[in-house]
Amino acid sequence: MRLRNFGLAETVETQMRVREWAEDRFKPDDDDIVMVTQIECGQPGCPPLETVIALMREGRAPVKFKLYKALAEVTEQDVKRLGKPGWTMQDEGRGW
Repeated sequence: MRLRNFGLAETVETQMRVREWAEDRFKPDDDDIVMVTQIECGQPGCPPLETVIALMREGRAPVKFKLYKALAEVTEQDVKRLGKPGWTMQDEGRGW
C-alpha cells in the first residue's frame, strides 16, 4: 500500500516560511508563540481561504492578523505590512 501526503509537506514548509517572516517582523521572545494557520470560510462574502497569524505572549491577550488569501499566496511583503510600523512583541505599552 502506498500512502500519499496530499501536499502536507509543501503546506508545512509554506507555513514555516510564513512563520519565519512573522518572527522576523514581530521579534518574539523565546517564550512567545507565533502561530500561522490557513482557515476556510463558508460565510457569505468571506474569501474561501484566509491566513491567520496569531502572536501569543503569556499574560497578554493574543494579537491576530488576517490576510485574506491562501497561505501559499502570502508574501513576505504582506507580513511586513501587518500592524503598526515598527511595532514588535517587545512593545508592551504600545498597541499593535
